[in-house]
Amino acid sequence: MVDAIERILAAIPSAKDMLDLQAQLDMAYWARWAAISSFVGILVSIGAIASAYWSLRLARQANALTREMGQMQNQAYVHATKAQFGQYGNVLLYLKNSGLTPATHFSVNATAKIVRHGTVSASISFHNEDFKIWSALGAGDEVPVSILEGDEQTRSYADLPGDNEVLLISGQISYCTIFNEDHLTQFAFFVDQKYSRSTRFRRPTANLITFHKIAADVSPPEPANVLLDDNDEKDASA
Repeated sequence: MVDAIERILAAIPSAKDMLDLQAQLDMAYWARWAAISSFVGILVSIGAIASAYWSLRLARQANALTREMGQMQNQAYVHATKAQFGQYGNVLLYLKNSGLTPATHFSVNATAKIVRHGTVSASISFHNEDFKIWSALGAGDEVPVSILEGDEQTRSYADLPGDNEVLLISGQISYCTIFNEDHLTQFAFFVDQKYSRSTRFRRPTANLITFHKIAADVSPPEPANVLLDDNDEKDASA
């Protein structure tokens, strides 16, 4: 009996061993929670970094949008307001900068065609060569520039015998803003002095490009005829 009790007591761990075991269990418990806390901390850090990245990206996009809007509000907007015959067989084209800042320089090309009534809008066409360059055009300024000097179509129009001929001029204006960005505006005017007894140039019905930003690595729009339903006599405006 005594031997049995002694064997049982010998099999029971000592108090020191029990304390060591409890300490190991406590360490494992807290180590697990420390690992969980570290993992949560890593997730929070990743979330904070991602949030900072998206905030920075949104801030950059907002700054870019603000800068672009500021440029659009303040840049030059050059377009043709009217045309008239010059004194030397040429045509004077009046250009206006409706923007709030100057155009650092601008250039113009033009072609003239003699066409029949009812075909004006369908006869509008453009090309990307033979631009004449001028210096800066100030904000709000309007200046006349001479185009089509020595042009055979323009010179011979006044001597045509019939009254069904229309002189159509069309072309493109390329200009650079103070933000060093190139833009393109198209124009078209026609005159039918034999038919209407007037030398006043009018605008045909046409959907033309205006204030089109040309990217640095992109060529201007390809030359193309503007094919529209023609109603020049009804809807032509000054």
